[in-house]
Amino acid sequence: MIGFLKKNIAVILFIVLSLIFGGCIGYSLIIFFGKEQGFISLITNLLLSFLIMIVCIFMQIIIHETGHLTIALMRGWKFISFMAFGFILTRRDGHYRISTMKLAGAGGQCLLLPPEKGDSDFGIMLYNLGGVMSNLMFSVISGVLLWTCHESLNPYLNIFLMLFAGVGICFFLVNGIPSTFSGIPNDGYNILRLREDKFSTQVFLDSLRFLAKTQSGKRPHEAMEEYYSDNKQLDMSSPFHVCALTMDLAVALDRLDFDKAHNLIVLAEERWNEIIQIYKNEIAMERLFLNLIENGDKSKIEEAINDKNIMNYLNQNATFRPSALRIQYAIALIYDKDREKADKIMERFNTISESYYNIGDTLCEKALMKYTSVLYSDISKQ
Repeated sequence: MIGFLKKNIAVILFIVLSLIFGGCIGYSLIIFFGKEQGFISLITNLLLSFLIMIVCIFMQIIIHETGHLTIALMRGWKFISFMAFGFILTRRDGHYRISTMKLAGAGGQCLLLPPEKGDSDFGIMLYNLGGVMSNLMFSVISGVLLWTCHESLNPYLNIFLMLFAGVGICFFLVNGIPSTFSGIPNDGYNILRLREDKFSTQVFLDSLRFLAKTQSGKRPHEAMEEYYSDNKQLDMSSPFHVCALTMDLAVALDRLDFDKAHNLIVLAEERWNEIIQIYKNEIAMERLFLNLIENGDKSKIEEAINDKNIMNYLNQNATFRPSALRIQYAIALIYDKDREKADKIMERFNTISESYYNIGDTLCEKALMKYTSVLYSDISKQ
């Protein structure tokens, strides 16, 4: 029971705070509008309050990510990307571009390139704290304004200030208390893990450098010439250690070094239950791809294809990610042997690749798509 509470503390806290917000909205309607509201007026004010709360959530997401951005820029980091509400802003060749991107469990994400010499432990902690501290700061300001000026303000403005402060406190707690949400580690979890070992800190910095290089057009094997996790004792309970493995997996696939890719997946499988969900999903997708192109165990292929969690994750990512479409393409060609279906996926792959924010990843995926197509042609001739 204690283990369950620790693992799901962010989710539990979010639910509890949501219930509290509901009660606060009801109470505020009575305080700011009086008890003598008619039924229509009450419902109207209730709906408007919920709309105000949604606006507050959007604003606090922007404030949170801007907090990360501001702290990092002040310490000499450089902009990589800013993601919110399914859109991602990137900078390439001196120009800014907007693409679509969805990250389950995260309303936003801000990534920056660390200085060449890295940053101090304190500086990295500040980067991770920037979001929650911004939420807290604006919540306090809103609370002070509500406390001192509520009698002279419009009732809707009072409700806005109250909900804005409350949502900000919720963001502060949900992101600050170490936990994972939908399989994604929050800021507090990152701070806690980065303090545990130097390797995690190095992976954190190098993964941002890796992303910056691939985003600018370098393929994974060019962005990282040597395998990162070789001769390292990886702790699969650490997202940063698993991140090192997944970077190596990307490089191995880009090199068409499928033996290395297979060995990395076997390494992950040895301690599979310790890996956070989002990395399980990513590794499971590549395991399915390898089994397909290497004529692997058919029972494992069918098990993966019949796994609702894997397929849901794959289908969600196929709306914007070339890598997910590459796996769907392999399923259609090699498993289903449906050329017409595969051609439609290829068309969608080409369309999405044109606007995908990461050029290096796209180049890698195009090479893997070509390999899969040639492999299918060779199999068909046999």
